[in-house]
Amino acid sequence: MDPNDIKAAIERDIDGATAIVEDPMGSGDHFRALVIADAFDGKSLVQQHLMVEKAVKDYREDGRLHALALKTVTTAQAEKQGIETPKPAPSLLQIRRGPPPPPPSEPPPQG
Repeated sequence: MDPNDIKAAIERDIDGATAIVEDPMGSGDHFRALVIADAFDGKSLVQQHLMVEKAVKDYREDGRLHALALKTVTTAQAEKQGIETPKPAPSLLQIRRGPPPPPPSEPPPQG
C-alpha cells in the first residue's frame, strides 16, 4: 500500500487536516503518521486517534493496513512543539524533467 493513499484518506475525512505518512519498514502495511488538525481541538487523545482510525477503516478491513503508529496534534500544538508542516513536493513530472533548458545563445544552423 502506498502511504499517499492513507494520507489522502485522512485529509479527506478530517476537515483541514495535514497528514505526514511514512512506511518506515518498507513493508507496505506498517505505517507511521503525524496528523495535524484543528478538528482535534478540545478532543482527548483517544478521540483524536479514533477520528484517524475512522478515516482509514476501509484499509484496515481489507487487510492493506496492518499497523498505524499515530501522533495527533492541533495546529497550535504543532507550532508550540516546533513541528513544521511540509511544503508540497514537486510533481513527478518536475522531478523527471528538471528545470527547463536555457534558451540557445544563437539560432541553430539551417541546412
